[in-house]
Amino acid sequence: MGSWKATDRVKPVWQAWGKKHGVDKAVRDEFAKAVGTSGTVLSSLNTGSTPMTMAMAGRIAKEGGVSVLELGAPVAGVDERGQTLLDRLDELTGKLADSETMQVRQERQIRDLRRRVAALEARHERDEDESKDPPTAGRPQ
Repeated sequence: MGSWKATDRVKPVWQAWGKKHGVDKAVRDEFAKAVGTSGTVLSSLNTGSTPMTMAMAGRIAKEGGVSVLELGAPVAGVDERGQTLLDRLDELTGKLADSETMQVRQERQIRDLRRRVAALEARHERDEDESKDPPTAGRPQ
Protein backbone atom coordinates (compact mmCIF):
# COMPACT_ATOMS: atom_id res chain seq x y z
CA MET A 1 0.00 0.00 0.00
CA GLY A 2 2.98 2.35 0.27
CA SER A 3 3.65 4.90 2.96
CA TRP A 4 2.28 8.22 4.18
CA LYS A 5 3.01 10.98 6.66
CA ALA A 6 1.47 10.42 10.08
CA THR A 7 2.29 13.91 11.32
CA ASP A 8 0.89 14.57 14.81
CA ARG A 9 -1.00 11.28 14.85
CA VAL A 10 1.36 8.98 16.74
CA LYS A 11 2.02 11.01 19.90
CA PRO A 12 -1.66 11.06 20.99
CA VAL A 13 -1.67 7.26 20.69
CA TRP A 14 1.37 6.75 22.91
CA GLN A 15 0.06 9.36 25.40
CA ALA A 16 -3.32 7.61 25.67
CA TRP A 17 -1.53 4.25 25.98
CA GLY A 18 0.57 5.65 28.83
CA LYS A 19 -2.50 6.85 30.72
CA LYS A 20 -4.27 3.52 30.19
CA HIS A 21 -1.25 1.55 31.42
CA GLY A 22 -0.30 3.89 34.26
CA VAL A 23 3.02 4.85 32.71
CA ASP A 24 4.10 8.32 33.86
CA LYS A 25 7.71 8.53 32.70
CA ALA A 26 9.28 7.73 29.36
CA VAL A 27 5.86 6.91 27.94
CA ARG A 28 7.08 7.16 24.36
CA ASP A 29 9.94 4.77 24.98
CA GLU A 30 7.78 2.28 26.88
CA PHE A 31 5.19 2.34 24.10
CA ALA A 32 7.99 1.90 21.56
CA LYS A 33 9.17 -1.24 23.36
CA ALA A 34 5.64 -2.62 23.34
CA VAL A 35 5.39 -1.93 19.60
CA GLY A 36 8.86 -3.32 18.88
CA THR A 37 10.61 -0.16 17.75
CA SER A 38 12.47 2.77 19.28
CA GLY A 39 11.20 6.02 20.74
CA THR A 40 13.21 7.88 18.11
CA VAL A 41 11.35 6.08 15.32
CA LEU A 42 8.00 6.94 16.92
CA SER A 43 8.99 10.60 17.18
CA SER A 44 10.16 10.61 13.56
CA LEU A 45 6.87 9.09 12.48
CA ASN A 46 4.97 11.67 14.53
CA THR A 47 6.84 14.62 12.99
CA GLY A 48 6.41 13.21 9.49
CA SER A 49 10.15 13.00 8.87
CA THR A 50 9.86 9.21 8.60
CA PRO A 51 7.02 7.86 6.46
CA MET A 52 4.53 5.54 8.12
CA THR A 53 4.20 2.08 6.60
CA MET A 54 1.17 -0.15 6.89
CA ALA A 55 3.23 -2.70 8.83
CA MET A 56 4.30 -0.12 11.43
CA ALA A 57 0.81 1.42 11.53
CA GLY A 58 -0.63 -2.02 12.20
CA ARG A 59 1.71 -2.60 15.14
CA ILE A 60 1.06 0.86 16.60
CA ALA A 61 -2.69 0.56 16.07
CA LYS A 62 -2.85 -2.88 17.67
CA GLU A 63 -0.88 -1.88 20.76
CA GLY A 64 -2.51 1.56 21.00
CA GLY A 65 -6.05 0.32 20.52
CA VAL A 66 -6.73 2.52 17.51
CA SER A 67 -7.41 2.02 13.82
CA VAL A 68 -4.72 2.45 11.17
CA LEU A 69 -7.09 5.08 9.74
CA GLU A 70 -6.53 7.14 12.89
CA LEU A 71 -2.85 7.04 12.03
CA GLY A 72 -3.62 8.52 8.61
CA ALA A 73 -3.61 5.36 6.50
CA PRO A 74 -4.96 6.15 3.03
CA VAL A 75 -8.23 4.52 2.15
CA ALA A 76 -8.16 3.34 -1.47
CA GLY A 77 -10.85 4.87 -3.65
CA VAL A 78 -12.29 7.12 -0.96
CA ASP A 79 -10.88 10.37 -2.24
CA GLU A 80 -9.48 11.04 -5.66
CA ARG A 81 -7.33 13.82 -4.15
CA GLY A 82 -5.42 11.25 -2.10
CA GLN A 83 -6.75 12.53 1.21
CA THR A 84 -6.90 10.16 4.12
CA LEU A 85 -10.09 9.68 6.06
CA LEU A 86 -8.82 11.89 8.89
CA ASP A 87 -7.76 14.62 6.45
CA ARG A 88 -11.25 14.57 5.00
CA LEU A 89 -12.77 14.64 8.50
CA ASP A 90 -10.61 17.67 9.38
CA GLU A 91 -11.72 19.39 6.18
CA LEU A 92 -15.39 18.70 6.87
CA THR A 93 -15.06 19.84 10.48
CA GLY A 94 -13.65 23.13 9.21
CA LYS A 95 -16.48 23.51 6.72
CA LEU A 96 -19.02 22.77 9.45
CA ALA A 97 -17.50 25.44 11.69
CA ASP A 98 -17.61 27.92 8.78
CA SER A 99 -21.26 27.02 8.15
CA GLU A 100 -22.14 27.50 11.80
CA THR A 101 -20.42 30.90 11.80
CA MET A 102 -22.35 31.86 8.67
CA GLN A 103 -25.61 30.67 10.24
CA VAL A 104 -25.03 32.79 13.37
CA ARG A 105 -24.28 35.81 11.16
CA GLN A 106 -27.43 35.22 9.09
CA GLU A 107 -29.60 34.79 12.19
CA ARG A 108 -28.25 38.11 13.52
CA GLN A 109 -29.04 39.80 10.20
CA ILE A 110 -32.56 38.34 10.21
CA ARG A 111 -33.17 39.66 13.75
CA ASP A 112 -31.93 43.10 12.69
CA LEU A 113 -34.18 43.07 9.63
CA ARG A 114 -37.18 42.04 11.72
CA ARG A 115 -36.54 44.96 14.12
CA ARG A 116 -36.21 47.37 11.21
CA VAL A 117 -39.41 46.08 9.58
CA ALA A 118 -41.27 46.34 12.91
CA ALA A 119 -40.05 49.93 13.34
CA LEU A 120 -41.12 50.80 9.78
CA GLU A 121 -44.53 49.22 10.31
CA ALA A 122 -44.98 51.15 13.56
CA ARG A 123 -43.99 54.41 11.83
CA HIS A 124 -46.39 53.64 8.97
CA GLU A 125 -49.25 53.05 11.43
CA ARG A 126 -48.50 56.37 13.20
CA ASP A 127 -48.42 58.18 9.86
CA GLU A 128 -51.77 56.65 8.87
CA ASP A 129 -53.33 57.56 12.22
CA GLU A 130 -52.09 61.13 11.88
CA SER A 131 -53.46 61.43 8.33
CA LYS A 132 -56.92 60.23 9.49
CA ASP A 133 -57.04 62.69 12.38
CA PRO A 134 -55.60 65.95 11.11
CA PRO A 135 -54.66 68.46 13.80
CA THR A 136 -57.57 70.61 15.03
CA ALA A 137 -55.58 73.67 15.85
CA GLY A 138 -56.76 76.66 13.91
CA ARG A 139 -60.04 75.06 12.76
CA PRO A 140 -63.30 76.71 13.66
CA GLN A 141 -65.58 74.55 15.73
